[in-house]
Amino acid sequence: MKTKSLLLAVAASLATSIAFGAVSSNIVGYTQISLVTGNNLVANTLDNGSGNGSHALFTGLPDQSALFTWNGSSFVVDNFSFGAWDLADPGVALPPGVALFVNVPSAASIYFVGQVVQTSSVTIAASPAFSFVGSVLPIAGALDTALSYAPQEGDAVFTWDATHQSYVVNNYSFGSWDSGSPQIAIGQGIVIASGSSSATTWSQTLPPSN
Repeated sequence: MKTKSLLLAVAASLATSIAFGAVSSNIVGYTQISLVTGNNLVANTLDNGSGNGSHALFTGLPDQSALFTWNGSSFVVDNFSFGAWDLADPGVALPPGVALFVNVPSAASIYFVGQVVQTSSVTIAASPAFSFVGSVLPIAGALDTALSYAPQEGDAVFTWDATHQSYVVNNYSFGSWDSGSPQIAIGQGIVIASGSSSATTWSQTLPPSN
């Protein structure tokens, strides 16, 4: 899975609150993700401003593609065949930070287009549940430094090896990872099996520009 991201700082004219005399600057852009034949674990990186329904996010997929979203205990499957989805529009809501499997019969590309969520909070379910998540910010790097995830003792992070169509697990114990901090690409989904007995929070804030 290859990704490319373009972010644009939009001037004050994009978002101005006249009533309070306040001006806010937004960041918009796109993320391109290249999918390989088979299963790809991806995560939405941008808020499209229209509810982030799966059917709007995943346009242009080849026929016989399918989306697998995790509902906390099982996958919800949405097949795309003969130009139509199994589920009614808009499909499943996939706000930034939610990961899912995208299965395609041949190589394809998808684009997430929208606004960066500059401050975010993603809930990581308590053990023994699995959380299908991704970085809300369109930033690549080490999970617990660049992406600000605070690991818990006993955490297991599953990344997806699309080439071999299998998970790669990295455990966090005694204050360190089995194989170093997981390196996460823009738009890459991961699965976290938390070591905590209670739900935790993965918080991110966009670093200020220099």
